[in-house]
Amino acid sequence: IAMPPARFQETNVRTRPASIRDLGRDLAVLFAFSTVVSYLNWLRVNDFWNDSPRWMFEVFRFHSGEWPYRDFIFQYPPLMLFVLDWAMDLLGPTFKAVQVTLDVLSAALVVLFYALARRLFKGRLRLIASVSFLLTTSAFSSTFCLFSMKIYIPNLLLGSCGLLILLIACLDVRKTPQRWGLHFALVALGSAICLLGKPEYAMAAVAVLLADRKSTR
Repeated sequence: IAMPPARFQETNVRTRPASIRDLGRDLAVLFAFSTVVSYLNWLRVNDFWNDSPRWMFEVFRFHSGEWPYRDFIFQYPPLMLFVLDWAMDLLGPTFKAVQVTLDVLSAALVVLFYALARRLFKGRLRLIASVSFLLTTSAFSSTFCLFSMKIYIPNLLLGSCGLLILLIACLDVRKTPQRWGLHFALVALGSAICLLGKPEYAMAAVAVLLADRKSTR
């Protein structure tokens, strides 16, 4: 088997540490921005009459032993209830447990967005797009706001995470088809999160899979 030229090996060895260094730098910047945004929104709820108190009360009812669709009306798939219920089992039924869960989901969403940006953009544009996404969404006073209990419903975070996982898997399967098992698992995971997160994300997942199948023909 012919060995690659020594110049190619030297270039490859030099490029890999630089790429790892850039990755660590970008993640550190995103973590710093996320920490600031989380601090500014920590345990803040405007009032008890809008959407946030409603879904928090529904989570508390589920944690207290009541079941959605039977004991109280819940208009979304149940994944959010189980996630926040697990957090309350660990931290107690408090606002702090809700805030920590939202922070973890928001951080996961930012990292997944950055992972997708690394596959679509080059250079500093990856970090710029990710920071812009973080700052833009966290500036919302309601609906889709990261690191905040004022979010319309946490299903938005879960569904977005699932959709990004699905998009990343569909892009990676073209570059490394030999790792089809991992890609299939990610497609299944992303699709399941979309399905159990919010109906709109389930429809988006179906659209992504149909578009991916059509483009591979």
